[in-house]
Amino acid sequence: MMLMTLVFLFVLYTLRQRQQEPTPWRRYGPVCCVGTAIPLIVADLWRHVLQDGTLTVFDSIALLMLWGACAAYITARMVFTKLEWGPFAVPTHRVLTSVHFQHVPMTLVLCAIVIILLGHTGQGLGDAYHLHWPECGNNTVFNRVNQTWGDQCFWSSSQYRCEAVCCVPGDGSKGIVPPSQLPDGRCECHCLPDSHENMRHLSPMGLLFTLLFTYVGFALLAVGTLWNANFMSKLHLLRAQWQQLRGHAPSAAPSGARSGAYDPFLEGTPTAAHIQVGALLLDHSPSDDIPGGHGYDYDVLVLGGGSGGLACAKACSELGRRVAVVDYVTPTPTGTSWGLGGTCVNVGCIPKKLMHQAGLVGEALADAEHYGWEPPLRRHDWHKLVAKVGAHVKSLNTGYESELRDKAITYFNALGRFVDPHTLVLQTASAGPALQSVSARRIVLATGGRPVYPPIPGAEEYGITSDDLFQLKADPGAVLVVGGSYVALECAGFLHAMGKAVTVMMRSIPLRGFDQEMAEKVVSHMASLGVTFLRPAIPVRVELVGGRRHVAYTFAGAVEELVAEFDTVLFATGRRPCTSGVGLDVAGVCLSSRGTVLVNQRDQTTAPHIYAIGDIVEGGPELTPVAIQAGRLLAQRLFNAGTAIMDYNNVPTTVFTPLEYGCCGLTEEAAGSAFGETNVEVYHTTLAPLEWQLPQRDSEACYMKVICHAADSMRVVGIHMLCPNAGEIIQGLAVAMQAGICKPQLDATIGIHPTVAEAVTAMKITKRSAVVVAKGGC
Repeated sequence: MMLMTLVFLFVLYTLRQRQQEPTPWRRYGPVCCVGTAIPLIVADLWRHVLQDGTLTVFDSIALLMLWGACAAYITARMVFTKLEWGPFAVPTHRVLTSVHFQHVPMTLVLCAIVIILLGHTGQGLGDAYHLHWPECGNNTVFNRVNQTWGDQCFWSSSQYRCEAVCCVPGDGSKGIVPPSQLPDGRCECHCLPDSHENMRHLSPMGLLFTLLFTYVGFALLAVGTLWNANFMSKLHLLRAQWQQLRGHAPSAAPSGARSGAYDPFLEGTPTAAHIQVGALLLDHSPSDDIPGGHGYDYDVLVLGGGSGGLACAKACSELGRRVAVVDYVTPTPTGTSWGLGGTCVNVGCIPKKLMHQAGLVGEALADAEHYGWEPPLRRHDWHKLVAKVGAHVKSLNTGYESELRDKAITYFNALGRFVDPHTLVLQTASAGPALQSVSARRIVLATGGRPVYPPIPGAEEYGITSDDLFQLKADPGAVLVVGGSYVALECAGFLHAMGKAVTVMMRSIPLRGFDQEMAEKVVSHMASLGVTFLRPAIPVRVELVGGRRHVAYTFAGAVEELVAEFDTVLFATGRRPCTSGVGLDVAGVCLSSRGTVLVNQRDQTTAPHIYAIGDIVEGGPELTPVAIQAGRLLAQRLFNAGTAIMDYNNVPTTVFTPLEYGCCGLTEEAAGSAFGETNVEVYHTTLAPLEWQLPQRDSEACYMKVICHAADSMRVVGIHMLCPNAGEIIQGLAVAMQAGICKPQLDATIGIHPTVAEAVTAMKITKRSAVVVAKGGC
């Protein structure tokens, strides 16, 4: 029994490890372990048959489950190897796969082991607390245990232990009874009358415990074969929340991992205990090695046609898999929609950067006369810019569709909704008629996010979001931007550079999640250019009066309600993940309270065959390059034996405000929390770009700082810069940080003169020294 217990535990351990690294041993180890356990079970059954002439209750159940496991395995192999067995092949397959039938054989075998272990445990507990046997009036002292039915026992030395004794009492009845051992080493047998014959060697309490533990085994069988990942994940999530309430949450996340993506059984982190639920339902079967060998319509179905989803789909196709992409854009309240490519291409990075460049061109025109150019006209044509940007975006949409055709990827321009864990129904709209259903062996969720409106009257009726701005037909005029996010500040920056009167209303801090010293410098520079900031203030309602938007608002802590007029009200108050209305509960995918998808380090959701990447992932940075990289790595892990996982350390990004803010690594606040204030050294400097000297721009606006971990050879853990072309500069520095660069290596690097970037190699003043940084130039 002890050996069987060890084998059972090792099976569970190996199964769990298989999810994390599909090495050959971890892939075939469970089969070997179960193959070892089955003979032990059979031997246990055979011992009871020879010794007792019958089977106990739990032995009978285990035997039936072993037969069921063999039948299930044969059936599953018949279906998953796509043998032609008449008209039953396809329908049977669809039924079996919808309940994860491929895992039933393994589950049945493991549950058989569990029931035998629990049954023996119950018997042992019952015998330990058994009631006194009824007196039969014919107690006999036997000398030796004889296993021949009906024989009396004779002399033995103490080397023999007391076993079940075959008795023929004086009344002619037969019975197998457990003897007790006398002080001199002999065995004493209490013979039973006929009425107790069927109890064999179980005492009344032993029978009670056996039945109890057998019922527990049945419960385990039900959980194993009818596993509901969504239900179980919620139970684990409740456990995690309870641990957090009790103060068991960790103070810092493991290095390189996103928040909410840790395995508590490995890391001690309770924030994602749901991830390892269903360890027996592994996302692997022998048919996965053959493209299309599983019987579904597609090997992979990607739900979402954004940057991450398309990158994953193309990578899977290049690895020889049959892939489909399902993508549909629900129009905004103002009716705006767009084509294939997701937020970045249509209403995000691409049009934003083009309009940011338009603003920079306007600033360059203002500087032109200082460089000897005659002043040109500076009137900006909004309609012309929108048309040019829109034409470029449409060319990208067309290019993506063409690329999908070239790679034989099926594209469905429709909404997808789960009807079972492997099947989606496609619709033209959320309430429209069903077009068709498609199924896939694996499904990747990459639905992205959409902007949210604040819950105030008139917000949706008279306001817009970034989803509408880049296709806005009318000139924005005087604009109110509500929010302090990077989207809010970027839009406010390029609109102001185009000559619009821009006001930014912020509830609290700007650029939440970024270095706050840098964020305040961004706001200060924009204010110096003429952007109006209302902070801390919140809008109360929006009304349309005489063709203009009247916005009522209040400052924090104030009772008085103020009103201001604008032509356009742009809300940039946050984004929500597009996970509602998809039927993820049907698929067994668990969500956080914010609606984001809970995943493990390998992007696997609580449904083992469903994965999630991009903006919908809990705790992940909402950046296009991150989604693209995660999608490509996922394809490699699924179909090319890849083991690399997404590294969330040192992810560079840039806020494209008028003066760009580029950063990589930790903020100053995060570094202090992670390493302690005394172990963090911050080098900083101000500078004035050479290009600013003739126009005589603000010489204190540009600022850089390098954050170092003093206890780790002055390793650079964060770089932040506010300067022209910060996005181009920080990209190169991110490579150095990924390689583990330290401050002495930066100091030893020769700078390129005269450039802004050379200031990174020449920082000598630390914040701890309290020396005022000098106004530097190139």
